[in-house]
Amino acid sequence: MCAYAKEKTMAIPFPIDYTKSFIKLSAVIKAHNDKTPHLSDRLRQPVLATAKELIRIYGSALLKARDFSGLEVDDLPSLRTNNVQLSKLLVCSPRTIQRHISKLIQTGVLTRKKWHGSNSSYELWFDINVLSINGVQAVKNLKNSSNDQKIKLIDNQFFKNSKTTSCRHTDTGYNPRNINNILIGVQKNMDSLSLKPKINTGNTSGHTREKVSKKIITREKVQKRDTRQAGAEKLSQDLMSRSTFLNSYVDELWSRAQKMLYDDVYLLNYQIRQGKEMLLKWYEPVHFSKLTKAHRIYNERLVLAQKYVAKDPLRRYIPPPYLYFDPQNKNGFAGTRIWWQTDKKQKYQTRLKLIVHAQIRRFKKNECSTTEKQKPRLELFRQCELRISKLGDPELLQRFYKAVLTANTYEFMDQKTQ
Repeated sequence: MCAYAKEKTMAIPFPIDYTKSFIKLSAVIKAHNDKTPHLSDRLRQPVLATAKELIRIYGSALLKARDFSGLEVDDLPSLRTNNVQLSKLLVCSPRTIQRHISKLIQTGVLTRKKWHGSNSSYELWFDINVLSINGVQAVKNLKNSSNDQKIKLIDNQFFKNSKTTSCRHTDTGYNPRNINNILIGVQKNMDSLSLKPKINTGNTSGHTREKVSKKIITREKVQKRDTRQAGAEKLSQDLMSRSTFLNSYVDELWSRAQKMLYDDVYLLNYQIRQGKEMLLKWYEPVHFSKLTKAHRIYNERLVLAQKYVAKDPLRRYIPPPYLYFDPQNKNGFAGTRIWWQTDKKQKYQTRLKLIVHAQIRRFKKNECSTTEKQKPRLELFRQCELRISKLGDPELLQRFYKAVLTANTYEFMDQKTQ
């Protein structure tokens, strides 16, 4: 067995599982919102996005724990950040970040905040129940050596106290003068060619095979960690982009509602904010591909509400926005869904009647035409019949037959009189 000088190292795994942490965070915020009766005290989507960004930054900060003398689960270090940094990441103002952090402290997601002055970063402590931390243990034996050499991973170990090995390496050739450089160069070339290099079992020692397998496992863990982190970042970006995209629809719909329903009513800023928050709830459950259709339907329902009030403006009125646009209020904007369905059905029936009347007029007009301009009666009758049958309503077809027979009867009577 070769006598290698071993160096004590410990690789800390990726500390935070973002997927599980985000699920716990959503559950905590949902429980808080269910217990909060006032809408102004509930946490909205932007606050959730801020909390997820803080967890992501905190997970990256914990990776630097290998530079500390120890790391305990019950005594995790704080996160140092500032409002300017977070506002750039979340594309909002520093004042908004300050409000979000205050709400997260009230909710219990953040346990404490330590202020170090307006020109310095502050410290934040997370609730350990919100974070999903796997594999973080007490780190020991990480003190620097006397010559201040840094601790290195398996990929970059070196030989101490000896320039040569005590046994022959048949896979690289035996040359005592440059055996160290040859070994390191061969290992690096194998790593660059493939994550799973082919091992010549006949010429490779057991220690080399074990070393290569450890490197493969380490690389697979790093790839899984990067994949989880990339997925968490993509999820956070998707939530932020969807929230920004929905706000454009909300602003447009609120602008129309304010002109059509609250034109002669003075609304305060907090009432406008509450109205937009209620309208956002109408867009959140809608799929991305159906947002344009839903937005058009909501505008049509606003028109119906305006017509309803215009019929009797002395007795009819629109409640405040936080009541009228509440999805749970069946007597508010939610009740206009039945109006819209009834109006749509009536318009459809009117369209069918217009089609039938058009075919009847077409047939009667042909009957009144002169002989040289008149089309064949049977051919025209079949064309009109085919057009009405496509509507799928037998009653409309019977109405056409009745009108045609009546026209033929009158014509026969006129000819007999003459």
